[in-house]
Amino acid sequence: MTFEEMERLAVHNAPLPREINQEEICCFLSLRALYNNYRKGCIQKNEAQKEKRVIKTRYQESAAEHERMFAMFCRQQDNIRNAEQHMRELCKRAKEGCRSGELFQIALRCISCMTGEFDTEKWIRKLLSSPGETTVTLTEIKEAQ
Repeated sequence: MTFEEMERLAVHNAPLPREINQEEICCFLSLRALYNNYRKGCIQKNEAQKEKRVIKTRYQESAAEHERMFAMFCRQQDNIRNAEQHMRELCKRAKEGCRSGELFQIALRCISCMTGEFDTEKWIRKLLSSPGETTVTLTEIKEAQ
């Protein structure tokens, strides 16, 4: 539901719409209370306009954050599915007697999927090529590409 749709309902003191999310509930109830307070003379027009702008801004910010979090959740789910595929491949190849170096590469891809970053393999390669090293910076990883 858009802000404008909620506002049209709130102006007429409509009941809480069904099938709306938490951000929309908060926005709608805030707008309805604002319009009721304005009609009762509890607040002046200029103050009501300021508060409406704040409600709209906070609603838009909250809705954008909700979308961002949902997109992140979807990426995490994709990463989990990919990690599961790598785990199945790892188990299958291990049963087939695959060399440990190849298993290691699959395991690194699996770790990258689980952590959501894809520099793990580069980081490990850098560490393996520098005996005695225990840390690698992101700059060093990027340079190793």
